[in-house]
Amino acid sequence: MKRKLFFGLTLSALLLSACNNPTPFNISSTSSHATELSSSTTSVTSESSSSESSSGPRKASELSESEYKLFPSLYMDKVASLSSFKAVTDGSSVASFIFWPITQPINVTTIKGKEYNYLHNDSKSDKAQTDHEAFFKGETAVYKDNHKSPDDYAKATLPQYKEAFGVYPFDRCIEGYVINEETVKEVTRVKGDSITYKLTLDPKKSTVNVVKQMKVFGDLDDLPNFANVYLNVTVLDDFTPVSIYLDAWYSSKKVVSVDCHQTYTVTFSEIGQDVTIPNIDKVGNLFK
Repeated sequence: MKRKLFFGLTLSALLLSACNNPTPFNISSTSSHATELSSSTTSVTSESSSSESSSGPRKASELSESEYKLFPSLYMDKVASLSSFKAVTDGSSVASFIFWPITQPINVTTIKGKEYNYLHNDSKSDKAQTDHEAFFKGETAVYKDNHKSPDDYAKATLPQYKEAFGVYPFDRCIEGYVINEETVKEVTRVKGDSITYKLTLDPKKSTVNVVKQMKVFGDLDDLPNFANVYLNVTVLDDFTPVSIYLDAWYSSKKVVSVDCHQTYTVTFSEIGQDVTIPNIDKVGNLFK
């Protein structure tokens, strides 16, 4: 019984680690096995777009096959141009040791506010938990995690925070994954009513920041090793984000090494609105 409990706690720590850069892109047409996201999720509203071609604003639905490679950059341009948004992540990582699978939920809230940015990574199960909360303004970060008392916040410069935790979700990236011509191996258009593009990422080059965050959050013995990463990104016609579906496989080590399968969905809302930043009253004076 003690042995079973030990491996349960170990596997939970491995799963907690998941709780969330000049060869040209390879261009393909639609991918029949790609996960399709429901068009019913497209309830967000857009802000004005700066993604323009010589004939006017580009439309995500009208990219030709030879232009699919432009989608990641156009998408990140649009996200960067938004004055505010809220993104909620819901999913899980499943690790298997012999025939004993353990599921760890993934619950993350990211907010780009008009004055502050916010990240809350909250993953709890009966085996383990993590609770990382961070606030950002300019080049300053204020944060706490489950190793601190509820009101014990630390202060750091933004470079110090990124050095310690790897991922700053408001950098030019997608879900902390490095996105450029070296890290995106393939871009395809997914068949369906929604406007969805599937990005196949290089599992080594795209994860250099994500694995650092996972190692810290999961207190792992070493950096995780990704085998594959797929992102299905659904947008409005002007590239306003609607949702992201992630599907990834990786191995992690904490005493023992196990394979993990991670899936989650990110849903965007409150675009361009005055989004409420939780607990800002507790930390506002630390930015002065």
